[in-house]
Amino acid sequence: MLAWAALLGGASQALAADAAQATVQESQMELQQLGQQRAEIEARFKAESLLCEERFAVNDCLNRVRAERSLALKPITSREQEIDKLERRARAEAQRQRVIEREQEAAKLEAQRRMSELLAAQREALRQSEPAGVAPSNASAGVVKPRPSVQELEQAQRAKKLRADQEAERRLAQRQAFERQQAAHQREAQQRMAQREAQSKGKKAAASLPIPSAAEIAAASQSAASAGKR
Repeated sequence: MLAWAALLGGASQALAADAAQATVQESQMELQQLGQQRAEIEARFKAESLLCEERFAVNDCLNRVRAERSLALKPITSREQEIDKLERRARAEAQRQRVIEREQEAAKLEAQRRMSELLAAQREALRQSEPAGVAPSNASAGVVKPRPSVQELEQAQRAKKLRADQEAERRLAQRQAFERQQAAHQREAQQRMAQREAQSKGKKAAASLPIPSAAEIAAASQSAASAGKR
């Protein structure tokens, strides 16, 4: 029963790990597609911005193009954020499954060690309960405690390696979480800087290129007509 339960548990964990891996792969493929769409939008924005430079109302044209760009990028950015959350959850689930597997392996090794100790204690009790005349030959040589077997030594080595792997896995997870947090802060700072720069450029351009009113245009036309008649 215990073996069957362990088998079922291992199978379910393997399926969960495979599902998490598949989720990450699908997310990466979708991110690539979103990246292509983003690149197309940015290329179109640059082309339209160049066209705006050739028009009279440059600022109005650029504002319209920027608004269209923001509107087109909004669903892409939103989906990228959702995929990022899904990937973090998938990685966390895979990490949890690995920890569970390692804990189960450690528990299995510990149970085997205890069973070996119990069997050794039973053999020692049987040896001591036997008559002196039929005592084993190694008793006369003064051997009291049996040496650990090769299997026990291997189990001890595996348990030690398992603990080292768990510690390394924990440190790696902490480092990756710190790196993701730093990258997110950097992206936010870059976005804020770009927004401030775009706002500053828009204000300077508006100040340098005033748009004449209808009255000013009419007055200029009358003045030119009067000069022609003279």
